[in-house]
Amino acid sequence: MGARWPWWGMRGVSGVWVCAVLVGLMGVAGVVPRAVAQEVIARDVYIDEHLLSVDDVEFLRDAAGFSGEQTEAAVMLLAGAREQLATARRRQERAERRMYELEDEEAQQKEYRRYMERYVEDCATAEQEFMGDLKALLTSAQQEKGAWQRFERSRRRLLIRNTVNLERLDMVSILRNTLGAGKSPGAVPTDAELASAIEQYESEMDLLVQQRRPLAKVLGRNTLGWVVGREENEKADADCRAVAIRMMELNARAARSFARFLSESQKDAFDARYIRAVWGETLPRLDRDQDVAEVMRLRGLTPAQKDEMKRIVAEAEREILEKCRARLTKWEHAAVAYLRQEQVADEEDFYNDHVVKAQKDVRRRVFEVLTPAQRDAYENGADALEEPVVDENEGRRPDEY
Repeated sequence: MGARWPWWGMRGVSGVWVCAVLVGLMGVAGVVPRAVAQEVIARDVYIDEHLLSVDDVEFLRDAAGFSGEQTEAAVMLLAGAREQLATARRRQERAERRMYELEDEEAQQKEYRRYMERYVEDCATAEQEFMGDLKALLTSAQQEKGAWQRFERSRRRLLIRNTVNLERLDMVSILRNTLGAGKSPGAVPTDAELASAIEQYESEMDLLVQQRRPLAKVLGRNTLGWVVGREENEKADADCRAVAIRMMELNARAARSFARFLSESQKDAFDARYIRAVWGETLPRLDRDQDVAEVMRLRGLTPAQKDEMKRIVAEAEREILEKCRARLTKWEHAAVAYLRQEQVADEEDFYNDHVVKAQKDVRRRVFEVLTPAQRDAYENGADALEEPVVDENEGRRPDEY
């Protein structure tokens, strides 16, 4: 197969065992292992460590209906491919440090192009090999049901994930993360109408992605940054903006379409993810505010104190969510106006009037839950924190860039 199996030397993993699992799967599937030319996106977009992710394995797992052995083999393939990406990244970073030792600016630019071109090709090689080997895990029946085509469409949506406007959103990813698709195979509902809405969104967005892809190349956008000195093309820029507007409008329609099939609690979680994807880091999670998080992780809190703090945070989050919902359509229109290069008048300072105010209020209310002795210990740094909470989304592809 295409991959060079770099994980054979990894601790606790037997290369012979991995090979046996893969060969057994391919024998069952009737697939002969071979290097297959696969579409890659590494030359088009700066995704870096998110180029290959556990989300890819889980999306294909759900689309194809992987067995446990297929999923385990796919995870092994991912580990090897991500190690190749990490190796390429380390080589690129060291080359960049050496570049700054050059005194001549022209020589620096030449060296920059050289090592970035190699990094791009290293990433593309790792991606192509991983895709070829992953496809070889599919049975004939799984390929016939169109699982790979859906997976390729999901991969192509990465081409817009690091743009700066609302077209960057992948609504299927937001929906899957809301419903916990990574934690539980088949967590995305099989409701026929929802499945149809998802399929329509994927198809429409894929057409727009493929329209935008050559325009972005002409403009030197979404690349790894080594295209230097490219002149702006007014027509391509206008065309690219027009496609982006259609993408943004499609995402807004999809957000409302998907929400119709969710329970009230799921809809709240979905809207919260969508709004945070729209706003990015400007709209923080109140429970991840450093002051709030530290108080909530103090050692010695009673169960009643912890429950009260969680209630305070959840109540504030709901209030912010409702304020954001009321503003969402205006934000969407403003984003479209920005791409049309129109002026948008907005007299309200939403961030300071609502978000900052909510943060300060939650900090005060959570701190008031502490006893006087606990407050004194916290202020003096005498009360240690519990072990940091493990981020359940660590290593996953974020909803937005």
